[in-house]
Amino acid sequence: MASRQHNLSKTWSGDQSQASNVTSANNDWKRKNEASRDELVRFLEQNGEMERLRGLLRKKLADCGWHEEMRNISKSYIRSRGLDQVTFDELVAEITPKGRASVPENVKVDLLQEIRNSAKFSPS
Repeated sequence: MASRQHNLSKTWSGDQSQASNVTSANNDWKRKNEASRDELVRFLEQNGEMERLRGLLRKKLADCGWHEEMRNISKSYIRSRGLDQVTFDELVAEITPKGRASVPENVKVDLLQEIRNSAKFSPS
C-alpha cells in the first residue's frame, strides 16, 4: 500500500510539473501572440487600413441585421430593469458577450480574409 501511495504521489508531482510546463508554454505563446497582434494593429493603423476595416465591419454588421438585434437586446434589458435603474456601463457589460457571440460566421471569415490581405503588404 505504501508503495502504491508513493507511486501515486510521484505521478501527481509529475503531472504538476507537466502542467507547469504547459502553462509556461501557453504564457509564452500568449506573449508572442499579443506582440504579433500589436505589430499588426500598428501596421494597419499606420497605413489607414484599420479605418477601412472598421467601416467594412460596420457595413457587414448592418447588412446582416446585427445592429438591429443588439438594439432589441438593449431595449429589452432596459425595459426589464427600468430606465432609471440601468447605467451605460451595466448595459455594455450585459450586451457585449451576446454581441460578440452573435456576429455571423461569414462576417468573421470575410473580415479575417481582409486582414490577411492587408497584412500581405506588411514589410515584416
